[in-house]
Amino acid sequence: MLRVLSFLSIAVTIAAAFSLYSLKYETRHLAHKARALEQQIARLKTDIAIARAERAALSDPARIERLARRHLSLVPADGSRFVDIEAIPLRPDLGGGGAGGASDRAGR
Repeated sequence: MLRVLSFLSIAVTIAAAFSLYSLKYETRHLAHKARALEQQIARLKTDIAIARAERAALSDPARIERLARRHLSLVPADGSRFVDIEAIPLRPDLGGGGAGGASDRAGR
């Protein structure tokens, strides 16, 4: 009986040692993955900050105005280009029957 008890205690000790070694290895692997993910998150946060700064620079109204003047030859609208709303004729397909709501467009 003593031999069986000794054998079982040795087997349990070996199994426990193997389990602890496996757990230690898995813990180190997961810690390495966590560090790698933290570094990736930090890089992505930096990339996001850079992209936001680039977007802010690209959408700057003064920059857009300079580019429009240089490449599109646009000029500001003068007062002669504005008219009263009543001076604009109605489209023929609306027929002058109301404001052209959803009921007028239902048949299209």
